[in-house]
Amino acid sequence: MSEYELSDLVASNMANMYMDTATFLTLFSGYIVVTYLLGDKLTRFQAVFISVVFLGLAARGMSGIFNLIGKNLELLTRLHELNPQRYDLPTQGMMSAYVYLAFRTLVVLGCFIFMWQVRHGSKKNLEAS
Repeated sequence: MSEYELSDLVASNMANMYMDTATFLTLFSGYIVVTYLLGDKLTRFQAVFISVVFLGLAARGMSGIFNLIGKNLELLTRLHELNPQRYDLPTQGMMSAYVYLAFRTLVVLGCFIFMWQVRHGSKKNLEAS
């Protein structure tokens, strides 16, 4: 593969990662809004169903991005081998993928805690904090 093709693949992967972040923010916002407005009115089944769907979509996005980060590291290494003066060797390795997964996992856990607090706390407790 040529240098141009490799760099185009890296750029395409980066665009996909940005698009996934926008999709995740939409998913996160929808979950939080539904939880805040309707969480205490949902049946147990409805709350579990919404949470499982949210978890599945979030996990799918996280696994896809994790794979894209790994693929980008491989492509950047190949670019460095083709032209070491132009492209640096990726030094962080998979650390960025692990940081990404840790952050997204914390956000998802925070969403579940928020749902639990809305469903088990009183409106007075939520307004006070």
